[in-house]
Amino acid sequence: MVDTGYWPEGPSFSDREFLNNGSGRAVFGPAPSTFSGTCMAGDSFPASTCNRKVIGCRYFHDGVGGPQKIKQLWPSESISCRAKDGLVTHGSHTSSTAAGNYNVVSDNPSYPGTMSGMAPAARLAIYKASWGSDDGGYASDFVAAIEQATKDGVDVINYSMGAAAELSFSTPVETAFRHAAAAGVFVSAACRNTGPGPFSIVDTWGPWIMSVGASTFSRSYTAPLAAAGDKAADAADAADAASKDGVAPQQEASPMMAYFSSRGPIVAGDGNLLKPDITSPGVSVVAQVTNYNGYTARTLSGTSMSAPHVSGIAALVMSKYPTWTPMAVKSAIMTTAYQTTRTGSPSHQTFGGPFDFGAGHVHATSALDPGLVIDSNAPDWQRFMCGVAEVPYDAWAQHAACAPCLAALTDTACVPSSYEALTAAQVARCVACDPSNFNTPSIAMSMLAGPKYITRTLTNVKPTRANYTAVLDPPQGFSVKVRPRRFVAAAGAITTVRIRMQKSSAATPYSVWRSGAITWVGSGGTRTRIPLVVRAVQLASRPTEVKLKAWQPSYSYVVEPEWTGGLVTTNTGLFASKVFTGTVRSWEYSHRLTVRLPPGTWSHVRFATFNEDVSGWNGVLPDFSSINMEVFRPDGSSAGTSANDYNSDEQVDLERAPGGEYTVEISAAPTETVNFKVHVWFLNFTAGTSANTGTLRTTPGLSSPSNAVAGAPLRINLAFTKSLGEGSAAGRRYLGAVLYSRRVAGVYRRVQHAKTLMSLM
Repeated sequence: MVDTGYWPEGPSFSDREFLNNGSGRAVFGPAPSTFSGTCMAGDSFPASTCNRKVIGCRYFHDGVGGPQKIKQLWPSESISCRAKDGLVTHGSHTSSTAAGNYNVVSDNPSYPGTMSGMAPAARLAIYKASWGSDDGGYASDFVAAIEQATKDGVDVINYSMGAAAELSFSTPVETAFRHAAAAGVFVSAACRNTGPGPFSIVDTWGPWIMSVGASTFSRSYTAPLAAAGDKAADAADAADAASKDGVAPQQEASPMMAYFSSRGPIVAGDGNLLKPDITSPGVSVVAQVTNYNGYTARTLSGTSMSAPHVSGIAALVMSKYPTWTPMAVKSAIMTTAYQTTRTGSPSHQTFGGPFDFGAGHVHATSALDPGLVIDSNAPDWQRFMCGVAEVPYDAWAQHAACAPCLAALTDTACVPSSYEALTAAQVARCVACDPSNFNTPSIAMSMLAGPKYITRTLTNVKPTRANYTAVLDPPQGFSVKVRPRRFVAAAGAITTVRIRMQKSSAATPYSVWRSGAITWVGSGGTRTRIPLVVRAVQLASRPTEVKLKAWQPSYSYVVEPEWTGGLVTTNTGLFASKVFTGTVRSWEYSHRLTVRLPPGTWSHVRFATFNEDVSGWNGVLPDFSSINMEVFRPDGSSAGTSANDYNSDEQVDLERAPGGEYTVEISAAPTETVNFKVHVWFLNFTAGTSANTGTLRTTPGLSSPSNAVAGAPLRINLAFTKSLGEGSAAGRRYLGAVLYSRRVAGVYRRVQHAKTLMSLM
């Protein structure tokens, strides 16, 4: 558990038989020989505090500034694994939810009954990396905790935390989790509480992580009433509040998605990976806490409470199938989830979509018998990173993992029109680095241009031979074909299927997400379901934004048009931002700026702030907290919000924005004055553009057009025609776009809404 520590006196963490009074015989044997952790001593926490239930504990504080800084910021915090009474309940709550002891009696009259973790027989190892708050901290401390937990030999890591949000699969925390998964560790992570808007998942994106959303669940109990002034009055008030948010008693349909649960699609990888992966109970979850107002059982809500449910279930699956990889476990949990309400009224109604709950609501029992699993490993993840341009196209030749990507681009057999004649294995080689082809138990195609072929590799984990049939639920406006539709697999056999998706009608709208599913029904009664989301575009660009460097003279990337015929590029050139400055004083919570866009309709507008332009930034995390940004249109309505926790890199992009006065509100919770800059760009794609704008040259241009093939990758080249190094070094930031035209009746006409942004930041 990478969290805020725990309360060792809690009966959920005892290793004795009679849990609530600490007496009785020990019920756990020695720690597993595969675990090499230790029990670090600290404040009010001797090394003997750990037991045969909590077999290890370490704490990490170099990032936050060490013990002196912790005591300065949070005087009552313990420099140890201990969570102080009444101070921080988060780590105890998540730990007991994942693996707290069975049948622990609640001492809180508001929540009578007993409590159990999802895997009560599992051992716990605590890694404290968050100090003085319930879910935040420094990325460097989290990375140190994750790496140490992996070295110590844990099987599952639960991460109900948050570090600085970045729009990448390559952040330090994401990379640490990738290494942990490669070492055989299952990772369950909360997808945060920034919903319900789209694009509100701001980290824990990697395909090697199980990203968990929050939903309600069915539970009812009776709480006592008491007179005001009595200790139990607080309990009565809590019970009343609980009844209002659907806890006691609950009559509404469940599960339902929690309003706060973060939603997809994600920004990283241009949305070509579905997140969240799954949802589980996260509303008013009762679990062990520190001594809080005299009680040690309490409800908390959040995706932080959801993730440990999945962590515990993963431990159960791994105990039954100890040789399975973390991704096989992830597949078993996702493909057996359900998508409809189970209790209350209305029942059996779909309670969300893939961007709300991923594969659906977790079902622990079904996860133990998935029929098929969809597995992946470190080389697969590396190819995925190549496909989403985390490894840029220009660097593919220097990365062995990207070799299949280059081979596919130069293979003359890899033309979509010929894929029907190829085997699934041959198609897999041709689309090896298409991010939608990554072998995960979901399908996300954010840019479908022309017919698209991908594959999925399925492993029969039944102990006997089984027959499987694919049942299709195609997204509206799209057709889906799976070959082979039916197959027979021996125990342990691996089958690769080819999946073809394309628009089923010319009326299918562009840039609108649609969802569906593929379910493999097994002869043994199993149902292996994967969700799919797709969006049609006229031209797919990988990536959708090219990150330029002033010292690099040229770039290349890949596009896929939906047409066959001529294609040429033009570009807007690179424009420096307009810079606005402001201050949030220590007694304020926000500051508003007025930004006037010139008259007309602007094709693309970006508002952005950067860590380096905010006072107090020390390269890691400002002491005063991060800033957030909201942009309001001239009519006063909200145009967009960017609220990356523990980070001041904020960005709001608008398409086809009218001119006028926009208001930018910067909010913070400072302990000192915060000075900031807001950068604004406004681009006009209908103004004069060319393949050579004096700043950049793009090819293919009108003098040397390319013959595009529908759905096939095509290389686009960029080259600086003058140096911007001096301006960049002076702190200037640039934005521009590459535009595309297709040949129609002998004339090149610009493809509306098709662009690739270029940024030099």
